[in-house]
Formats: sequence, structure tokens, C-alpha cells
Amino acid sequence: MSDTAVESHAKREPIVTLHIGEQTRTLEFYTRNTVMLEDRLGRDPLSFIAGGGGQTKFLQEAIFCGLAREARKSQLTPSTVASWFDDAGDEFDMDDVQREILYAIARGCPKKDGEKMASMLDLIYAELDRENGKGGSKKQESFRG
Repeated sequence: MSDTAVESHAKREPIVTLHIGEQTRTLEFYTRNTVMLEDRLGRDPLSFIAGGGGQTKFLQEAIFCGLAREARKSQLTPSTVASWFDDAGDEFDMDDVQREILYAIARGCPKKDGEKMASMLDLIYAELDRENGKGGSKKQESFRG
């Protein structure tokens, strides 16, 4: 696995495995993690991103909240997470990580809300993929399991 490999999990598990900070880490986006993220961002993740809140800030807070279980056991802070970005360098694909985290958040929502969020993400990413010359988004399938 490369230093910044990201892996999503199937069957509606709100989990992303990410290699960052010289370790492979499992981020969880169950309701408690998402509520914590919304509190730290001051609004829901999509509104934060759409409002120009900043990708780096979003990822720093999302990774910290996704690692909440690890943070309780260690001295993990948002500043520590930010330092991992510096260490990762150019190999860290923030767009891919953001996409995987947003879909994991959708998988962690109650079914109807999660499906609605996943549909919105599918539309957003399909358009972005078209603009960037990539194929269509396959993430809807992973959401539905």
C-alpha cells in the first residue's frame, strides 16, 4: 500500500482505511463521529465544503473525528493530523480522500438521509469527473452495497 492509499469498505460500512502519518489508520464515520465533525466545522460537511470552508481544514477535522476512538487513547490532536499532510507531500491525493470520506459519512447516516447524500455526491462527482476527463462516478454502487 502506498503512503497515501485510501480504501473504502463495502456494504454500507462507514469506514475508510487511510495510510497517513506513517501508519494505516481506520477512520469511522458513525453518527457520533459525524456529529462531532459537524460541531467542529460549525455546519454539515457538504455545506462547509460548498461554502468555501477549505479542503485542508475539512480533511484535518474529518480525519481527527474519524479517529475519535484512537484520539481518546492517545495524544492525537487536529494539529497532529495537519502535520501528517506535510509529511505525505505530493503523493497525498486530497480529492480522493475527501471523496471517500464523504461517501463514508453518507454510509453512516440513517438509510434515507444516507441515500439522499450519496445521490447528491454522485451528481457532484459525476460532473467533476466529466470536467476533469475521468469516467463517471462508481461510488453510488459502493454506497448501496
